[in-house]
Amino acid sequence: MDHLSNRRPSYLSVVDRQRLAHRRLVESKTPRSGPEVAHFRRTLYPVPLADVDLPKIPLVQVIGGTHHYVVLGEVAQLPGRVMLLSVSTGSINVDYMAEQLELVPPA
Repeated sequence: MDHLSNRRPSYLSVVDRQRLAHRRLVESKTPRSGPEVAHFRRTLYPVPLADVDLPKIPLVQVIGGTHHYVVLGEVAQLPGRVMLLSVSTGSINVDYMAEQLELVPPA
């Protein structure tokens, strides 16, 4: 966490730092000092998911419906058709167009 701005780092930046530390520890032929090695090892420690900023994805429902879906994205070859993940069943659905859906209001 950035203590100056009170913001959590993006999960992608954490993954990038871990990937770089792993490469420098395992694959690099450059000799490293003790503090450098210790820093890279600390970087590889598991990070609690609550400590990173996750992407926000919209929760939608069919207009007038009650079944909730998470929008995974638009199908590139079918403009307007969206890929949905059912919250209740976990199944993936591509049967709806964006015009048929509305955002779920906050509970």
